[in-house]
Amino acid sequence: MPKAPIIVTYSEKAALVAKLKGARDRKRRDTGKVEGRKRRVDRLDAEGASKLAAAVREAKRLRRASPKTGKRLSYRDIAKRLEAAGYVNERGARYNPASIKRMLAGDLM
Repeated sequence: MPKAPIIVTYSEKAALVAKLKGARDRKRRDTGKVEGRKRRVDRLDAEGASKLAAAVREAKRLRRASPKTGKRLSYRDIAKRLEAAGYVNERGARYNPASIKRMLAGDLM
């Protein structure tokens, strides 16, 4: 059985669009982000966010060039060292090298 079309007048549509725009503007002012997927830290509780922040700090420290050799660790080596230090993802597994790259680029925070 086909559904009946919803009929909205132009004035109702204009009022609805204005109402939604106002809501988006308020949310953008309050949180800075309105549309799209939530950032990872926004999806975590306070404890999870602090653990992620600590993992990011440690990954940044590990990515710095060695003063002795001048070389940096690969993303895969950083993931292994983070796991050895007890930093794992939400599923309890080692971070993927691509996740480490995004961490260091600032896409997760």
